[in-house]
Amino acid sequence: MREYITELSRYIIPALMAVYTLCSFACLVEGTAQKQDGPRSTGIYTVQNVIMFFLQLLMFTDLALVSGDMEYVFFSCYLFLSN
Repeated sequence: MREYITELSRYIIPALMAVYTLCSFACLVEGTAQKQDGPRSTGIYTVQNVIMFFLQLLMFTDLALVSGDMEYVFFSCYLFLSN
């Protein structure tokens, strides 16, 4: 199971980073197009927060499985609960 997670994370992490980057460019284009004081949609920002959560979760899981150190799991729980 550990091998499957580490191998899949090799492909999922760059894919999530690419989607996060595309969302960032979409926010930039949206911000440039709406120079006036119109309401902004917060949906793209919510998507970015969800992507960042899954990126951190996957990276800490991968790090804990490869190193075998459970302190990374407790550290990730602390980070997730402190926000």
